[in-house]
Order: sequence, then C-alpha cells, then structure tokens
Amino acid sequence: SIEYQVHVGGIGWQNYIGSNQLAGTTGQGKALEALRVRLTGDLANKYDIYYHVYVESFGWLDWASNDQIAGSVGYGKAIKAIEMKLVEKGQSAPGPTTTPNRIKPISIMYQSYVIGNGWQNYKESGETSGTTGQGKALEALKMMVANQGDVAGSIEYSTHVSGLGWQNYVGTNQTSGITGQGRTIEALRVRLTGDLANKYDIYYRVHVGGLGWMTWASNDQIAGTSGAARSMEAIEIQLVEKGSPAPENIGNATDKAYLEAYWVVDEEGKKYYYDLYGNLVAGGGYLIGDTTHYFGPTGVYLGTENLLVIDVSAHQKKIDWEQVAGSGI
Repeated sequence: SIEYQVHVGGIGWQNYIGSNQLAGTTGQGKALEALRVRLTGDLANKYDIYYHVYVESFGWLDWASNDQIAGSVGYGKAIKAIEMKLVEKGQSAPGPTTTPNRIKPISIMYQSYVIGNGWQNYKESGETSGTTGQGKALEALKMMVANQGDVAGSIEYSTHVSGLGWQNYVGTNQTSGITGQGRTIEALRVRLTGDLANKYDIYYRVHVGGLGWMTWASNDQIAGTSGAARSMEAIEIQLVEKGSPAPENIGNATDKAYLEAYWVVDEEGKKYYYDLYGNLVAGGGYLIGDTTHYFGPTGVYLGTENLLVIDVSAHQKKIDWEQVAGSGI
C-alpha cells in the first residue's frame, strides 16, 4: 500500500495515514508545508516512489523518494503543487534529487521580561535576550524549541528569584519568574528531555549586574549567582549536537558559570559573610544588593545601621563608661 504524512502550518507533523485518507486540515486556513510518502510490502520491494513539490517563494524543489521530506519546515511557506511518480527499482529518478527540502535547523527560542521595559521579542539560539550596560534586571523568562521536526522531547527551566529562591521547573513557553513585584532573577537552570536530550546539549550563559558575562553552563547546571543579591540582566542560549564543541567564551568577566556568596555563623552566634569569590568581608561597609552591611575588623557582622564608635587610648586615663554608654556608642 501507500502511506503518507504531512507537516501542517501551526500544527507540525501529523501521523502517517493510508490509502485515500485525508491528510492535513480543511476549513482552518492552515497550509501544507511538507510531506513524506512511502510504500509498504512487496510494492516497496519492486518500486520507488518519487515526489516533489512547488513551495511558495522557493518554486519547484528537487525530487524526494521513499519517506524523505519534500517541502519546507520552519519557514511558514505553503506547498502550491505536488507531482509524484512510481519508478521500478533500478530505474533512474525523474529528475534532480539534491535539494528536495528546505529545513531550518532545530533551535531554542527565548524571551525575557526586562524590569521597566516588559516582554522583549523572542530571540533565537546564539542571540542576546535582555539588556547589558543599562542596569535593568530580568524578572521572568520563557523558552521553547523551534523547528523540532520529529525529534521527541521538550525544554524545561527553573529560575532563582530574589527573596523567594528556586522556582519549580516549567515547560514550553511557560513563564518562570514573577513580573510586576520587583523580584528579579539571580540564577537559572535549563534542561532538555526525551530524545532531544539524547541528541543535543543545551548551553546557556548569563550577564549579571556588576559582574558581566559569566561562562557557559549546560544541561541543568546552575548559571548566575546566589547570596549576593545580584540580578541577571541578559541571557544567551545555544543548542549543540552531542559530541560537538561547547560555544566559545567570548567577552566573559569571570571563569565561572555560577558564583555563590554565603553567611557563616560561629559557635558564639557571630555572623560572617563571604563574597562571591570566597573572600571574608571585614572592616567597614559592604553593599549586598541595595543595602550596605557593616562588618568589624575581624569580619564580625554588625548589622545595617551606621555605628558610632570610640577609640580609647591608655593615655586617656580614667573613662566615664556610664557616660559613654549613655551617648549611644
């Protein structure tokens, strides 16, 4: 028998069907963009099925055969005409077979919500989403796989939101993060699922306020920062076939994809703060986010209020400590 499958605009590939069944849609204004045709049984042993299509803007494409794709995928171009021929095995093709289709490569589309600007347009693999050098943080993200063809699987992603921490993973074109509350994204994880994850690695890097571009993370690794109240301002994502090299690190400000600042409390209950590079913060004021925190010379945390202090020397003899205590020092 004969079996065939069509790619419909806005829907994608439909299931294979058999003799004299309807492939596509009617009354919805959705064009056929590509198709596959194959023979079965003894028919497939004795004959090759050839077919080619006339595509909007592209014209006649070369001949496809035996379940190859004819047409275009990812361009939104309609098939205007089709021609088929049955050829006995061993006989020549009806015409050229070099370019039977135009298929956009699979890629990732992603969209950023920039504080003060709102949602940007979607960007595609390798492009920058967000802003740099403007001090505008990201509040939310959306992602999806484009030109996926018949590769099964999806994309999932999670964001670390200021004041809330890690959000649950969401999938295709869903919002991760929160808009309109002034809560910004500080870190990100992205992963692929299904056959998509078996065939591709997903790489992503982030631009962090006050730091710049960080190196590439991949396949569910963390990108960004935590503990320092620093917001992401832009992202770049690339899809790479398994076994291919990772994207180049160009213009990076650090050699890390993720940096973490953290607090430590000792046995006496005294707090200490280590910055994104693992250095103990000591001696004066230190900005964490928009707030200045104060630390003693040994690194002991003193709070967020500016402190009055007294420097006492042995030459000052007797000190009225009750008066000192009453002065607010």
